Amino acid sequence: MIKIIERSFRKRKIFILGKTLIARAVANETRAFFVLIHGPEIVSKLPGESEFNLRKAFKEAKKVKLIY
Repeated sequence: MIKIIERSFRKRKIFILGKTLIARAVANETRAFFVLIHGPEIVSKLPGESEFNLRKAFKEAKKVKLIY
């Protein structure tokens, strides 16, 4: 797994290692779908709205059709 990540970074000449960057590289190499969700998209001050936003994010992720 580490070799795949290293190869992916070398190909793109990326030298900054972050959690999101590594996750994107792994998803790209394994041809997996990657959904990036930022905290402010989910968190809300109103009661129940955070849960609603999280459910909405999961519904959107489930809608993705896999094409082989």
